[in-house]
Amino acid sequence: MRKKYGYIVLLAACIIIGVAYFAKGRAESVMDSGVLKAYPAAVISRVYSITSRVALPVERQRKLAEYFQEKDRMANQAKERGEDPVVFAKYYTVDYDEIRELLEPEDFNRYILSLHEDEELRNYPLALKLRRMADRHAEELKLSKDQVLDLLADVAEIEESARSGEFNVDSAENEGLAHFLSEEQFREYFYLSSVPGVERTVDELMDRLRDAELMTMDDSAKVYQLLYPFEYQRAGGLAYYSFKKENKLYDRYRDSMACHQPAITILYDGHRNLHPWSWPLNILFHRKSLDLTNAQINSLVSMYRKVQEGEFRARYLKADDSDERFDRWQFEKTELVKVLNTLQIDNYLQIRNRKSAEENAQRDYEKLREYGLVMAQDSAGVHQELFDYRLRLQVRDEWVAIERSKKNEFAQRDVLDNRPELLKKLEEKEKAERETNVVRF
Repeated sequence: MRKKYGYIVLLAACIIIGVAYFAKGRAESVMDSGVLKAYPAAVISRVYSITSRVALPVERQRKLAEYFQEKDRMANQAKERGEDPVVFAKYYTVDYDEIRELLEPEDFNRYILSLHEDEELRNYPLALKLRRMADRHAEELKLSKDQVLDLLADVAEIEESARSGEFNVDSAENEGLAHFLSEEQFREYFYLSSVPGVERTVDELMDRLRDAELMTMDDSAKVYQLLYPFEYQRAGGLAYYSFKKENKLYDRYRDSMACHQPAITILYDGHRNLHPWSWPLNILFHRKSLDLTNAQINSLVSMYRKVQEGEFRARYLKADDSDERFDRWQFEKTELVKVLNTLQIDNYLQIRNRKSAEENAQRDYEKLREYGLVMAQDSAGVHQELFDYRLRLQVRDEWVAIERSKKNEFAQRDVLDNRPELLKKLEEKEKAERETNVVRF
């Protein structure tokens, strides 16, 4: 009866442990009933600490039980000899190298990875990259049984070297990747290993899109389907070329992916004014004040993508002896008049030139003060007049650059001819000063 009661207690303990692991997301491992009956609770507890992490066949469970029972016997003998507790306590310390000899390589790999994920692995340097690949990506990479076993044998050597002293685990793992995988598998590995980072990037980007009111929760599924494939291809390819140290191919791949950037992320780049020098992005940044329609917004997004495509062709696809080049500014200004109406362009040019007009007006004012043409009490009115002039002139200059027509040139000339009288007086003063300083022979 006592034996039966002890067995029930042991079984209950195992179930409790199993529930704890199940709560962590694992399926409960089942121990063989024959093994449960054949060994003491202390031994079963140690076997279960492994089988709860990786399902093992009966013969492996028995091997572990025999191993732990022998450890227990040796500890008891040490105790009977009067050894210090520090001596026989060592028999109850997990020796991962000995455990590895008792398990199949793939089972030991899953066991070690499980310990690592639960932060229960101590003093055991891992070749984590190769271990994860052999476990998580074996099916996706179509690794053969021999490839998996060769990888895990390499892992054992790497980890042993790492324990023996200073050793570059990352470098050794990279050599293993290149050696044991085919070129196709090798490249695919970088895509698969990028998935966690891609998922984080896409989730964070979607949060920013919602904060920017560029999408709603109802749009989430559709937007995710746009963002994830793009980010997966971009991150995986860049990781591959970065590993290969192929800088030119890295740049080419990065720039080629820019040609496929999803429209919503282009709109977001405009929203945060990522590249103020880019006309389409900068106009998108001011889309509300310019009262852009949805059709105009879509056209600006398309224009930006065409700019990326044009720059890619000019940089990577032209013949070596070709003088062909892509004039970004020429393309943008030509397309601009097709997308915005005259009033919108005029308003945008005022926004675009406001800061530099203020700076130019300030320089004009300082020169006027230098020549005694203005008094301090006149500063506010004079500065406003100078600013208005400089802004009108810069907008007219931009219009001429966009479209060199008689109408735009006449408007430019009209602004110049009607410049403030103070500036005309300043020009006369500067001219007289130059003539005075001319050295005559």
